[in-house]
Amino acid sequence: MKDGIYFNLSEKEYHNIEALTLSNSSMKMILSSPLEFWWQSNLNPLYEKEDKKCLSDGRSFHCLLLEGEKAFNERYSVVPEVIDQYSKNSNSYKNWVALQKDKEIISRKDYQLMKRIYDYLHYDEQLFDNNIIANGYPEVSIIWTEEDGIQRKARLDYLKQNCIIDLKTYIKTKDIDVNTFISQYFFKHKVFMQLIYYRRALLYAVKNFKDSQVYGNEKQKTFFNEMRSQEDFMLLVAFVNRELPQFRLRVFGKAECPDLWNLGEKNIELATKIYKDNLEKFGKNHIWMEDVDTNLQFTDIDFPQSFYEILGENSNG
Repeated sequence: MKDGIYFNLSEKEYHNIEALTLSNSSMKMILSSPLEFWWQSNLNPLYEKEDKKCLSDGRSFHCLLLEGEKAFNERYSVVPEVIDQYSKNSNSYKNWVALQKDKEIISRKDYQLMKRIYDYLHYDEQLFDNNIIANGYPEVSIIWTEEDGIQRKARLDYLKQNCIIDLKTYIKTKDIDVNTFISQYFFKHKVFMQLIYYRRALLYAVKNFKDSQVYGNEKQKTFFNEMRSQEDFMLLVAFVNRELPQFRLRVFGKAECPDLWNLGEKNIELATKIYKDNLEKFGKNHIWMEDVDTNLQFTDIDFPQSFYEILGENSNG
């Protein structure tokens, strides 16, 4: 696909871009294992994408929260009450599904919870009452090629004139306070790396793209042209609980988090290097095999910090 900023590119079109277009998610996978990246990408002729429920739930939340009810209803079909009483294996249910054509099906129970949270978050002083997610555009895709010749891609959840907003929906799996949980989530899932990469994409776009590389309607093109005077962009994360109307907003900046920012940049450069090395060694049509692991012996340092906490509890007892 041609380099440019795309305001109306569908999620399906974005994800169908060749796997060799480097993205944040592919870089995180490459850091984990180049073999896993190749095997779970469309470079692998045997690859079949698996749509896990946690991913589809997050996707439907994104659509409702960022794009609104009209876009949600165009993309999703909620199982009506009269059909909900039937088994998914019944003819009545299957016939109803067949009538929905390309729409994604969402259960009545899941929708009712999601819609209730959505409505609560429009109350006074809540997420949508303060115009944070407003006056911008959702799901903006950027495809660009830097001097190293690698084509890259990024899909920004919500773009404002001076801000990139990333939406993270979560289920709080630990019995800890929400602020601690989102801090751990931010680090564990390398959201810091993602935000740095998104900023890199947008700065490249505003500095280098010609008018002909802005794909959208006239209003969207004007919006982007007004951004060209921006020297930098705020990076904001909106954390939203998928089980109850709970949210937190966090700003991530280089001045306030210099060490984490540095780690994110190093991760991006390391992933890029590993990617280049494997592409040069194997090409795109051959599996990216791992070197044989000759480290056969476990040592204590191989185990997580909790191991030492348990040891300490035992010695104190």
